[in-house]
Amino acid sequence: MGLLAKWSRLCLMTVVMGLLPLAAVSARDLTSAERAALAQTVERFNGLMNTQDWQAMVETTIPPRIMDNMLTRSGVTKEQMLKSIAALMAETMAKVTIDSYAMDLAKGDEKELADGTPYVLVPTETVVKVEQGDKIAVRSHTLAMMDTEKWYLLRISDPKQVNMLVEVYPEYKGIEFPGDKTEILKE
Repeated sequence: MGLLAKWSRLCLMTVVMGLLPLAAVSARDLTSAERAALAQTVERFNGLMNTQDWQAMVETTIPPRIMDNMLTRSGVTKEQMLKSIAALMAETMAKVTIDSYAMDLAKGDEKELADGTPYVLVPTETVVKVEQGDKIAVRSHTLAMMDTEKWYLLRISDPKQVNMLVEVYPEYKGIEFPGDKTEILKE
């Protein structure tokens, strides 16, 4: 192979390799049905936050493989697990006053897994009141993920949550999730 042929091949490989990351980063747009289903899931979640219906929230937000993993590890029934998680959420949330909670779906970052399954990183803000009268704003992202054509919402600012996600959904391994930012808001 001549020097010109080697150089041409090297140039072609460089161009192709340079384009590969672009292909991996770009994501297809959500279909109108996927977008509508996601909007409905976010709306339902927001409603459950407002009514503080922790039992319904737990029943509708834990993805199937994560639930199966939790049940296998704990050895309890699904009903016991759901009741236990809901009680823990109620206990935790009774200690704070939520001033506001919002997921900004319009600013969601749509992505897709290697197999073409879409997911969305949804900017989320939670503002809680603290005893001194100040407020704390936590700005994070919620992972909107699909499993069996249904959307689920997961908190991804907690490393334990991310570890569990990657353990049972290995297709998310290697994805870097944004961290959260906390700010004290003075009254």
